[in-house]
Order: sequence, then structure tokens, then C-alpha cells
Amino acid sequence: MTVRAVAPGGPAEKAGIKANDILVKANDRPLRTYLDWEAVKLDLKVGDPINVTVKSAGTTSERRIITGDLPTLNAARVRVLQGLDLVTVTPAIRAERNVRNENGGALVVKIPSDISTDTGILQNDVIYGIDQRPIKTADEVARAIGAVPAGQAFRLWIERSGQGFPITLRKNP
Repeated sequence: MTVRAVAPGGPAEKAGIKANDILVKANDRPLRTYLDWEAVKLDLKVGDPINVTVKSAGTTSERRIITGDLPTLNAARVRVLQGLDLVTVTPAIRAERNVRNENGGALVVKIPSDISTDTGILQNDVIYGIDQRPIKTADEVARAIGAVPAGQAFRLWIERSGQGFPITLRKNP
């Protein structure tokens, strides 16, 4: 199974695993597809070790990964629009969620269904711009939306599944 991305500072990087390495075995189980890898992870808790066989640059070696929480679970949350929870897209979160935008942004980690229905914003969307202004952090989203006058329309630029598009909203009075 080929490693697509490695979160900076994450367990795989700490074990010396790099993007494009090939995981051959984990805890003595062969890894033919990502589903084999997912099956290994199902039995683990944070802090458990995983012994992996890795092919990298033509050589095979054994590595030990100590599991950790996902970066999104430890990230500071910012709440906007009465219930929309955001976290800043760091390099680790970018790798975890396969975000294409390399300039940061704010990942939607929680959104009530009524707000999602009303706005068209979904969990796991990344806000990377408001009107013509690029957004690099969740705090920038909160400040930018806070500066919009009541009743005025504004445009959020969203990445969803690797595709970017705008959503136009109006700030409630």
C-alpha cells in the first residue's frame, strides 16, 4: 500500500515514513490495499504501537509507529454563524483530510444540519476565501464575517472534494 501523504509531526513522520513509501505489513498482517491498513487500525487505541514493514527507495526496513490522535481532534476550534465550528488548516490537517489548497484555510469540523441546509456548507468543506480576500486561518473567517454589516451579502470560497466554488450568504440582521 503506497503512502500518499504524511502529516508533519505525526506518528508516521516520527517513525521515518515518507510519502511514496510502500507499507508491506502492519502487525504481521499483509497490506495489499488501504482496507487492510484500516483493518489494522480498527483494533488500536491512541498510544498503541504498530510494527510496519516499509519499502522505501529500493530497501525494506522495519519501523514502529506509535498511534496518536488525528490533528483535527487536537486543533483549537472557532465558532461562527451560530454553530459552525472551524479549525485552521495546518500542514498536518491538510495531509489528514487531503486538502488541496496549500495556503491554509478553515476546515468545517462541525455544522448543525439546519445551518448546512440553509447555507449549503457541509462538514469537511474548507473555507479559503471571503469575497476577494484569501483566508488562511479559522480566526480570519470569524473576523471577516464579524466585519460584514448586518443584512449584507458576502461570498465564501469553498473547497469540497478538491474542487473550489463560491457560496453566497447574507448576514442576519
